[in-house]
Amino acid sequence: MFIKFNFIFISAAVISGILLCSCSTPEVDVFTMEHMIAINDDGSPHKYPVKIDSKVISTDEYVYSNHVNKIISSIKKSGRTNILIYVFGGMNSLDSTIERSAIYAKDISDTSDYYPILVNWESSLFDAYYDHLMWYRRGVRDPYFGPVLSPFYLIADLGRAVTRLPINIVYQSLGSFSDYELEPESTAFEDKEIKKMGIRAFAGKDYTPAFYRITRNIIYMIGFPTRIITTPFIDAGGKSAWDTMLRRTQTAFQISHSLNIKKDGKFDVAYSPPNGALSILMDALSDLYAQNSNYVFTLLGHSLGPVMINELIRRYPNLPYPNIVYMAPACSIKDAGNAIGPYMKKNPNTVFYNLCLHENADKYEMMWWAILPRGSILEWIDTFLGSPLVLTDLTLGKWNNAIRSLPMVSPELRPRMVIKAFGINDPETNTILLEIPDAHTDFSNPKLRFWQPAFWQIKTMTKNK
Repeated sequence: MFIKFNFIFISAAVISGILLCSCSTPEVDVFTMEHMIAINDDGSPHKYPVKIDSKVISTDEYVYSNHVNKIISSIKKSGRTNILIYVFGGMNSLDSTIERSAIYAKDISDTSDYYPILVNWESSLFDAYYDHLMWYRRGVRDPYFGPVLSPFYLIADLGRAVTRLPINIVYQSLGSFSDYELEPESTAFEDKEIKKMGIRAFAGKDYTPAFYRITRNIIYMIGFPTRIITTPFIDAGGKSAWDTMLRRTQTAFQISHSLNIKKDGKFDVAYSPPNGALSILMDALSDLYAQNSNYVFTLLGHSLGPVMINELIRRYPNLPYPNIVYMAPACSIKDAGNAIGPYMKKNPNTVFYNLCLHENADKYEMMWWAILPRGSILEWIDTFLGSPLVLTDLTLGKWNNAIRSLPMVSPELRPRMVIKAFGINDPETNTILLEIPDAHTDFSNPKLRFWQPAFWQIKTMTKNK
């Protein structure tokens, strides 16, 4: 049963990869082009047709350097000096994020003083797993051993999924027979300690009716037999796809072609400057800042996007980032700390915002009516997609993880850190729409106006839970 199910999954991944290569890219208008870049799975810029009035510039005519120059000239022409760099999260195809970029670019431009730049990158699940299965071996694209070894990689994935099934089922079922927590697990002592440390932390309340949580628990228990099948599906494909997505957050800055195995067996040993699509854009923005120091850059990322932003901060620490905003970040506590901590110490005006869901929303989110494992994608990462060895390897975007890591934060940085967990149907935190955000994907909903500072900030400092 497991082999048959995963064979279907792998077949779908292969077919999806073929379709992704063959389908046409949607046309992009000039305004959207001036506010976005798109990055292929290898870190190279994605070509797409640009519509100018009735004329369409084909992908054959597309030149990325011209595109970047167009963004820079548009920034200058706009007169705006506050540039918002938004990085999309994982499990998104380029086509879907290109379409959403058009919406974001207009909404952000119309409702704020930001000049938005949207960073799209190929991170769809099937495409990522296809790369893992067919091409990449030990960090490089191998056209020889990649396809030859693919059956053995598939067997290894299946073996891991089957042998880990009892472990995954146990961890997923821990909350099934216990009461639904109405408040975050925070004692009065912990609240007092948080205040003492000077952290601006606040979590909204959960107003979920009792009958609703009981019904959800019953549905979850009924779906147990189905999850015996779907859990290996997620573990076999999801773990390897997740690793590939992490790889792509790096190749966005540095394409690894110089290390790839070539037909003649040779490789290039010459210096290879950062040549990923995002590096080329950031180099241009660095030059812009060198010409005019009035420019500032707000960094905003959702889910896996903060992993890429962490790398951006490490590579471009000389730019001013007054606000760094992570929405349900899938990056580890350690990765964020290693990037943001040193930067904030050198830049005393920077404030870091870590936005989370309510603890219960992360724990008990149900996808496909309990057919899939319960919990948000962050729960999945901490449970079986990631490989945490210590506390700091857990995801930063979960309230409990963020709060438990506070003792490791330097006292000088604590007053400039904000940790905010949105409640569930809580009018104090869910101020734009009462019912969102209460799912991981809600943070990307433009109705929330997530780019506005009011969305990041907390209203009161009198309580911390």
